[in-house]
Amino acid sequence: MRPREVSKTNVLALAVLGVTMAALLLLVVLRADSQPAGAAGGSNTIQTIDAAAEVGKATSIELDDAGNPVISYNLTYLATVFLKVAHCGNPSCSTGNSVTIPDPAHNQGFVTSLELDSIGNPVVAYSGNDGVKVMHCNDEDCAGLDESIEVVGSGTVNIAFELDSTGIPVLAFFGPSGLSVVRCGDATCSSGNTTTNPSTDDAFGWSLQLDADDKPVIAFATTGADLKVLRCGDETCSSGNTTSTPATSASNDVSLAIDSSNRPVVAYKKSSSPYPTGVLRCGDAACSSGNSQVTIAGNRNDLSMTLDGADRPILAAVGDDFTLKVLRCGTQTCSSGNTIVNGDSTYGVGYDSSITLDGAAKPVMSYFDGEARDLKLLLCATVHCGAKGTEPPPEPTPTDTPTPTPCPPPCVLDFSIGADQNGAADDCDTSGGTTMCSLAVDTAFTVNAYLNNTDSIGPYDAMQVVLQYSGVTFTGSYNPRNPEVLWPDCVLEGSGSNSGFVFPGCAIGIGQAPSTFTGKVAKATFTCAADGEVTMIHGPADTLLIDHDGATRFESGPNETLTIDCVDPAAYPTDTDGDGCPDMNEAGPSPLSGGQRNFLNEWDYFNPTHDGENRIDDVLAVRDQYFVDQGDGGYTEDTDRTLLGPNSWNTGAPNGLQRVDDILNAVKQYFHDCA
Repeated sequence: MRPREVSKTNVLALAVLGVTMAALLLLVVLRADSQPAGAAGGSNTIQTIDAAAEVGKATSIELDDAGNPVISYNLTYLATVFLKVAHCGNPSCSTGNSVTIPDPAHNQGFVTSLELDSIGNPVVAYSGNDGVKVMHCNDEDCAGLDESIEVVGSGTVNIAFELDSTGIPVLAFFGPSGLSVVRCGDATCSSGNTTTNPSTDDAFGWSLQLDADDKPVIAFATTGADLKVLRCGDETCSSGNTTSTPATSASNDVSLAIDSSNRPVVAYKKSSSPYPTGVLRCGDAACSSGNSQVTIAGNRNDLSMTLDGADRPILAAVGDDFTLKVLRCGTQTCSSGNTIVNGDSTYGVGYDSSITLDGAAKPVMSYFDGEARDLKLLLCATVHCGAKGTEPPPEPTPTDTPTPTPCPPPCVLDFSIGADQNGAADDCDTSGGTTMCSLAVDTAFTVNAYLNNTDSIGPYDAMQVVLQYSGVTFTGSYNPRNPEVLWPDCVLEGSGSNSGFVFPGCAIGIGQAPSTFTGKVAKATFTCAADGEVTMIHGPADTLLIDHDGATRFESGPNETLTIDCVDPAAYPTDTDGDGCPDMNEAGPSPLSGGQRNFLNEWDYFNPTHDGENRIDDVLAVRDQYFVDQGDGGYTEDTDRTLLGPNSWNTGAPNGLQRVDDILNAVKQYFHDCA
């Protein structure tokens, strides 16, 4: 392979664009020939390829015959968008990279899609101000500003592009007459092009592949949230087309692949909260029968999918924690054995990702770093992008994914939720107790999710809880986690939240024994800002288990709701909780007057002598009860408290043990007076 001519070709391109010399030098210095060293993510390799201004959106990746990445993407500079092509000098893009701007026109490359021709030269379909273009480079680096560039249609978004078996470009995009399919008449699209409009649906988020006969197959979502699969009857989509609607609730994130049996496989983001990932495997070439679908918990964006040699899907996406995720399915249907790992755990990365596999079936991804505004590459060290030595076992003979079913009699599956109300754990709950939770206004409360019974289901591999809320306030966070999975067998967590929904979820790890755990599996913390509700949603895409056979199981009963009553403090001198401190004091700002407490928690004003003044006599009263525990003569709850928080003086119910912590709790109340 000939040496890279990085500086020469880029200086020429930028000079044609009229960029000032100062800016030109800055861009060249920041680019590939002086790029930062790759960072290791475990044994994976993460490499910054291009760091010139804001660069790296709309990526599309292929590997040349040497396994070196070739990537199309765009640069935004001085409010102008330029098409760029990077050709790496080695598989990790650590040295010898070429970065060019092959189309000197302004505002090009809003969307890009790249393929390599039979001799390794890039062919790029992209959108610009002057329409949809196809550029066929005459060298492997797209250098010299002498590439063949043709306008093939009008449209600016969601271009999907493939080369057929003879090197002819085939494109799908949204044009003036709806979904347009262009089949070029020659390798450069300079003559003989045909354009058809095989669908009048208001389509978006489409993805195109060519089947074994070079006939286009297009998956797309409609504005009505239907997922459709269009299989063209001929190479130009002019006759014999069929369209199926194998799924609903699809959003604009759609990625299509064709398996070795000529059947479509579609990954898509669901359009209904909590926006999990759907994977559809068609039962036949037209996706008309025998289809199987699974829902994988976790909100993900910017999906990009490929298939491994056993036709198992592998996806790159931005996770709900805004990091790059790599999801590798354990079976062809993604029904079990899936792995989800952080490909790049840096916050704000993974956008506009494009995934392919190297010669050893290890994932390689290009993506946009939304924080650094750079183009990055992830080269995985193993087939599932995890630690070496933990590769998943070979896939057994695939079977269709069982249809998600409720748990029928005599099977018992029981989830419930409860709220930690005013310092007492789960004193309002949906498992036989009151479902009305009275909480002090503006105080935080925790909703706990329980898996109570899994009789007749047997061991399970994954769980998800979906909580819908209204009125109350939820603020998700990554550190500390909110929501948080408490299931002790959790390894591959995929929790998240969207407006009005919280969905903690998790799966076991590779080779890990299935779980039989029952108990508290998740929690989420809210603030009682206004009266409202928190509801556990039951259903095949909501609160569920995935058993060890890959079947989705969910409770057949009605949704379970906690009604949240946010109570205002009563007028002075009313003491609603009877702890010796009036409501107005406890709701006040000063702890020295009893403030920053919960006027519905009878345990958080700790005044053992009940005189409304916390002095040394209160501390001594607690000291004198040291090691006098519940059941002993002389024990009293007056001197027994637990620390509740968040403040050091916020105490909770007695635990029946009087130790040093009780004395410290009394000391923290010193001079906190309500008299």
